[in-house]
Amino acid sequence: MNSFFSKCARLAAAACALLLVSSSAALSMITYSSDGNYAVVTGTNATQVNWYVAANDVTTSLGSGWHLATITSQSEQNNITNLISSVGGNEFWLGAYQNPIDTLDPNANWTWITGELWNYTNWGYSGWSGSGWEPNDGFGPGTEQYLGITLGGGWNDEGNYSNISGYVAERDSLPVIIPPGPPIGVPESSTFMLIGVGVASVVLSRIFAKVAIK
Repeated sequence: MNSFFSKCARLAAAACALLLVSSSAALSMITYSSDGNYAVVTGTNATQVNWYVAANDVTTSLGSGWHLATITSQSEQNNITNLISSVGGNEFWLGAYQNPIDTLDPNANWTWITGELWNYTNWGYSGWSGSGWEPNDGFGPGTEQYLGITLGGGWNDEGNYSNISGYVAERDSLPVIIPPGPPIGVPESSTFMLIGVGVASVVLSRIFAKVAIK
């Protein structure tokens, strides 16, 4: 029986180790627009990429001169909608946020990271929450302060990044300002919990092994 528990603990530890490795995998799948000025970056770990990670991953994955995409006209909207439709997925990060980041009014203070004027929008409709048109802070005031775009092209104020399929980037010479956020590389709370489970599994494995020897 002790041998059985020991094997179970070791299997649990191995599974946690695999999950930790996969959760740190970088986004690696890049699809460019026909003119080469836009790109969609996705990967197996996209659902774990928050807005700040995406904003800082752009130059890592694509090189200098790239940043999270901004949309200031209908033609840009059409180009990006067509590109993400060809890729598939659910929702993608764009280069906008509410400034200051603790803004409680979902309609206020939206800012492009390039400093371009906020004079064009394409907010989508939120059917699941019954709250009507985006932006809506769907989980309460101040919960969704970053901009995403859905597969159909509708914009969504986003905070819960479990829906994210990746991000859209564009290439130009505009300067970029990324607001202060959580340190890049710091695990989320769920990752800390996973690490704890893994450590506990290793400890239990050793305990059961010692009992089995006795």
